[in-house]
Amino acid sequence: MAPHLPCLCPNKEVAMKTLTLKDTTTLLAILALTGCTPERTEPTGTPELRITEAVSACGGFEAPALSETDSTGAYCDAEVLRWEYDAASRTLELLDARALLNCCGERHVTLDVVDGVYVVTESDEPEGTGGRCDCMCVFDLGLTAEGVPDGVIPLRLLRHVTDEGGEPALLWEGDIDLGEGTGAVVIDPSDVGMWCQDPAAPPAVEWHVSECGGAAEYRDTNGDSYCEAERLRWEHDAATGTLELVNTRVLLNCCGERSIEVEVVDGMYVITENDLPLGGEPGGRCNCMCVFDFILSIESVPAGVAGVRLERDEGEGAAVVWQGEIDLNDGSGSQVVDSSEVGAVCEEPGHDVSYNAEVSDCGGFPTDDDGGYCDAEVLDWTYNEAERTLALTDSRALLNCCGDHGIAITLEDGVYVVAETDAPTTGGSRCDCLCVFDFALTASDIPSGRIPLRLTRHVTDEADAPSVVWEGEIDLGAGSGSVVLDTTDAGMWCSE
Repeated sequence: MAPHLPCLCPNKEVAMKTLTLKDTTTLLAILALTGCTPERTEPTGTPELRITEAVSACGGFEAPALSETDSTGAYCDAEVLRWEYDAASRTLELLDARALLNCCGERHVTLDVVDGVYVVTESDEPEGTGGRCDCMCVFDLGLTAEGVPDGVIPLRLLRHVTDEGGEPALLWEGDIDLGEGTGAVVIDPSDVGMWCQDPAAPPAVEWHVSECGGAAEYRDTNGDSYCEAERLRWEHDAATGTLELVNTRVLLNCCGERSIEVEVVDGMYVITENDLPLGGEPGGRCNCMCVFDFILSIESVPAGVAGVRLERDEGEGAAVVWQGEIDLNDGSGSQVVDSSEVGAVCEEPGHDVSYNAEVSDCGGFPTDDDGGYCDAEVLDWTYNEAERTLALTDSRALLNCCGDHGIAITLEDGVYVVAETDAPTTGGSRCDCLCVFDFALTASDIPSGRIPLRLTRHVTDEADAPSVVWEGEIDLGAGSGSVVLDTTDAGMWCSE
């Protein structure tokens, strides 16, 4: 055995100046024996180690055990092997952070000393019998090893994805100097896109919610009938990474505060459509329904198959509306979310939903009523729930004897507007008398329940705009009803 020699490195430069070539050769041999760099630990036997593994859920540990004080960048920038050593307790902590693996699997970490090399093996195998998912996620795989001697140790990092076949893959191999206390090595700087999102950096998004009735540019898009179904439409620009999502024909209460939130959870884009009562108060709703479009743009979305979960919160917590995958490689597409019929609520704003509209001659429609017709102008209504039809009659409306009359009903901002018109006859003539008329119509596709109703009348030669005769709610659940509109005495202009 060679005698222990002191390291001559500090005086090497001076000593070399006085040595001959033969002496120099001898000294180099001595330096090789003594060593002048940090010594790799050469174990005299396999150390007895106590190993504790730690594997995160999808997304990594919320508070990593090892501090991120190195210059490797943000968590999602790269997969990094970090380590920390406590010489007093001979404890080594290792953490492979941001390892990209299938979302579904069983993962473990082991450490063995093989021929003096510390071999860390990560395993990732399907859950149960072949259980994998169509998504990827990032994980942190770490361990704590007690009983590791100080010094420079050789380390090898392997990963075995068991259902891919073959032997464990080598991720990294080299020496780490435990005397430095901590360190980090970049394993893989590849961009993993949407599969990793830093909590401090949520996806960059822009959103907009249409007014009642939806956005004009999305009605009847791609030949689909806008009102047939709620549809999630999407378009992806691979060059810019921008994903545009539009959820059309969303049926909601007319009155509400609407917004969109986006986050990435376990590698999936979770989109929450919020529709909260006005002012956050329980009473901040109206007795009407309407359709809206939720429009969203997300930046930096890589091509490929993206998982999407669409949720909706109407004030009682978010509920899943639709969940699935969209293949961004197709460029664009759509998915039916809800094919329930919404009836007239979805018609174009101002669309006439009436039929059998008619106006009587002077004196009103013939009636078998025993009396009381001339006492007041009355709005009568009858609802057929099976046919979803609403019949309306405005009786004893006092107008000029001479005129062209009309009636229609439209849905505007969730309110059913009954519009009566009274215009001069051709040539603009009127008569020097008054008369009573009846206006009647039937409206189709009227949903049951309470509906808001507004009755307007436009006497075109008296005003530029219609006047409101009556506005309120009618409860269709009652089947029929009546509202007194005007009790003015019509005098000689109305006779039973």
